[in-house]
Amino acid sequence: MKPWPAVLLMVLLALGPVAAAAQIDSSSAAQVLLQPGAFDADSAAPARYLRDRQIDTAAAPETTMIEVGQAADRLTLFALEGDQRRQLGTFAPNGATPILLFFLEETVRAVAEATGGSPFYIRNRMREALVRAEAARGEGPFSVRIAPFESDTNRARLGAFADLRIEITAEPGHPAHVLALSADTIEAGGGYHDRLTLIEETR
Repeated sequence: MKPWPAVLLMVLLALGPVAAAAQIDSSSAAQVLLQPGAFDADSAAPARYLRDRQIDTAAAPETTMIEVGQAADRLTLFALEGDQRRQLGTFAPNGATPILLFFLEETVRAVAEATGGSPFYIRNRMREALVRAEAARGEGPFSVRIAPFESDTNRARLGAFADLRIEITAEPGHPAHVLALSADTIEAGGGYHDRLTLIEETR
């Protein structure tokens, strides 16, 4: 897989900067998720995520370690494969959290490849779902769950991906910002599953 460019899912669009806060208002959950500079690049250790992914029921599950760290003036994602480090992408440190952008764009790509749909169309539906997303008010970690195609007029063309569910768990003030990510069609009887979980001891 080639490193994908920082087109960055265009969900950074109309959200604008927000102030860091430990307490989340339901009306600003999407803004907090995409807050520029939320990933603490100055933390002593890189952030590492365990990734479990299965494309469909016929494919074997894949387990990979993904590392997010700083190199020069960029944030870089690497897939760790034994003694090898394969670069997945580079990001500006003052942008949204790299692992979130990577994950969302990977999901866009998976849906497009499986359905033949336009990545631009799929990306826009995900953007809209994130903008509408809400999280319960409170302190500490919070989760946002979205269903990008739940009311889409083209659901019939998407197969099991019509009921794709994406869940994002984040904690404002945490050095890694994003704690877990998942996307799957299991509830709809599909076979797609992708989950990344932060390994806390590395931070």
